[in-house]
Amino acid sequence: MEYFVHTAIILNIYAILIVSAQLVIGHAKLISLGQGAIFGAGAYFMALSMIRLQIPFVPAIMIAIAGNALIGLLIAWPSARLKGDYFVLTTLGFQFIIFQLTYNLSSVTGGSDGLGGIPSPRWPGLSDESQPYFILSLSVFITALVFMLYYRLLRSDFGRNIRAMSDNELLYKASGRSVIKIKSQLISFSAATTALGSGLYAVYMNYLDPHAFNLDKSILILTGVMLGSLTRLRGALAGALIITLLPEVLRFAGLPAAQGASLRQIIFGAVLVGLMFFISWRRKKQNQTNNNE
Repeated sequence: MEYFVHTAIILNIYAILIVSAQLVIGHAKLISLGQGAIFGAGAYFMALSMIRLQIPFVPAIMIAIAGNALIGLLIAWPSARLKGDYFVLTTLGFQFIIFQLTYNLSSVTGGSDGLGGIPSPRWPGLSDESQPYFILSLSVFITALVFMLYYRLLRSDFGRNIRAMSDNELLYKASGRSVIKIKSQLISFSAATTALGSGLYAVYMNYLDPHAFNLDKSILILTGVMLGSLTRLRGALAGALIITLLPEVLRFAGLPAAQGASLRQIIFGAVLVGLMFFISWRRKKQNQTNNNE
């Protein structure tokens, strides 16, 4: 049962990361390779607030949200004016900067040894055996809250501005509105909500390792967005299901012990490539059908 609880918690964390990344990748149409760094920044904000400042869970996660929102603005300030490959390279550079900071600032982040001793939120009177179930309930609540927030956001006046900008940037700019401003807001808001997933990860794992937030994590989040949907909320959940459950299925595939880890990586990559081709073909067919109608 603990295994299923663990998988469900990780699934909720990835759902938050992917739906947050949709704002930048899907709505702003900016390919970001820095989502892993933003995820890590929020986790370290959360952990350091609880360990160094002795702040409880709720105020600490507020600090993580504010810190990530500021980081989002710092990313957006030079990069929101960029498009295509230039934005990708900017976020890639940011990914490397954050990784090096968390890896080398050992006096603050623990460096290569990681940062341990992160306390988990506890419900009064709850036993140690019930603690994972409490974290699972908390993760489900926060995930539902994030999805509801995005649902309301995308159906607000601001959401209509997002769709107008996404459909036709030139027309949106010609109407006298600032494309740079709305993209900056999207990047910052995406980073802020990513911090909710970061906070959950920190208090559940009780330990942070800089390697958990490297470029591989950014690529995995980007893959989840592409596999699910660039803009639809239910697609974010589908993407989270794929990248969470597929490795677990391969874990029980009966592969040879000596080569199991390498073979799982190869099969996982091959399945993702196949899914990408299938989803691309399906979307192309849907577009053709819509155009014919």
